[in-house]
Amino acid sequence: MVRRNGHRGPAIVIYCVGDRTRYEAKLAAGEPLHKIGRGIRKGTYYEGGSVWRTEDDARAFIIRNKLEDSHAVYGVLADWEADTLPVPRESYRRLLKTSQIVRLQGDGSGPGAARADQAAGNEGVG
Repeated sequence: MVRRNGHRGPAIVIYCVGDRTRYEAKLAAGEPLHKIGRGIRKGTYYEGGSVWRTEDDARAFIIRNKLEDSHAVYGVLADWEADTLPVPRESYRRLLKTSQIVRLQGDGSGPGAARADQAAGNEGVG
């Protein structure tokens, strides 16, 4: 099976929160953008990036932390069950493997932005 983004396997998108200016600059330049998974990073253990199961959960984090002016919700091409570890008493999980970040339809700041509008290779960025 081929996902609509050209990769084999099911289309799976979970969600992350990112600095809008930094993420959009990389996506606009066609540079690869990844959420870092668990492991040793720069000589230090890293628990893995924070990810949410739903776009609404990620957006609630932005609102709760008053980040609406600087951050947005982005898609992460990963599987919630297979590629994340739960964090006790939190709505987010930690990402186990480094995974591609994709822009959502719209700007990721409102309802209905749940489908990735581009994928590997940043097709459709612009």
